[in-house]
Amino acid sequence: MSRHALAIAAPRGRSRASRKDVDALRVALTAPEPFVPPALLLDAGGWELQDALARHSAAVPAVARQLAALAPCLVARAPREILDAGAGAGRLIGPLLAAASAAGLAPHCTLAIPNELLLLERMFDLQQDHPGLPVAGLVGDLSREPALLGPAGRQRLITMVGAVMFDGLSVAEAAAYLRDLRSRLSRSDALVVTVGLVGDRGGDASAPAARLHEEWTRHALATVNQNFGADFPRDAFVGAWRHDARGRRRLLVLRALRPTTVVVREADLRLYFAAGRHLVLRSLPLFSRGGLERLARSAGFVLEQWRPAPAAGVAVALLGPARSVEAGLRPARAGRSPAPTT
Repeated sequence: MSRHALAIAAPRGRSRASRKDVDALRVALTAPEPFVPPALLLDAGGWELQDALARHSAAVPAVARQLAALAPCLVARAPREILDAGAGAGRLIGPLLAAASAAGLAPHCTLAIPNELLLLERMFDLQQDHPGLPVAGLVGDLSREPALLGPAGRQRLITMVGAVMFDGLSVAEAAAYLRDLRSRLSRSDALVVTVGLVGDRGGDASAPAARLHEEWTRHALATVNQNFGADFPRDAFVGAWRHDARGRRRLLVLRALRPTTVVVREADLRLYFAAGRHLVLRSLPLFSRGGLERLARSAGFVLEQWRPAPAAGVAVALLGPARSVEAGLRPARAGRSPAPTT
């Protein structure tokens, strides 16, 4: 591998649940619609699965086309740094890097991935595909840790396009996250994201994705059983995709095949699942253009570009910091954020 800069930001390995995690799981499992907080499942193995899901998603070709179509607009911003983050990071930005090079630009590239081995592999791949490209790495999850950005820079282009954004977040929590992110950006920075599209009525239909989602359900139960002293029986649940009543969220759930009692020792819980009851493992918000505009505006952003791909159930969006918002605004608390509808 050629020389690279790698900033280590404490990967989140997990073998024993912290009190904070136990409390979060207790609240989640006793909610009217019980769920497992996504962050509790994202150990090294969980991130490998998330990255594989992003890589094999049927939406990847559509996202790549929309990002390539956006490339001239993005290059016109003359970014000095391109920071690509999250599951699938480094795999879709090739056309953007090529367009920047063709325009005479030489931005630095930074990848942010929580799994250190995946990060090193992706950095190596980028350097092989783009010889001479300065590539740095951050071990961390920018989709949940805005502080990874560090001090506000100038002309940064942040891309989180490899996987659908805001997995597991309520609209209020997504607004709080974006507001925190906005507080760390200068007015010349910009954010490109992939979001789920209202009207998407199916899960990922590709065969590899279906197999990986089955692996994800096994990983989720094994992680909860191991780290929280639970006894979820794998053969008592089956994974399935469904939508909430308003069609605003796509949910990956475990459906109980028979009446099942589950004990979670670390959380001092005894749970009863009637046949057909669901346990939510993934909750992906779906947006219309107007819904994302309202979310962005509540957090100090402006929706500058909206590129939907209805057949794939996703849209690629460019968000720029609102000019009327001071760069030094303070991050909002999730419980006190505006709650725009999607």
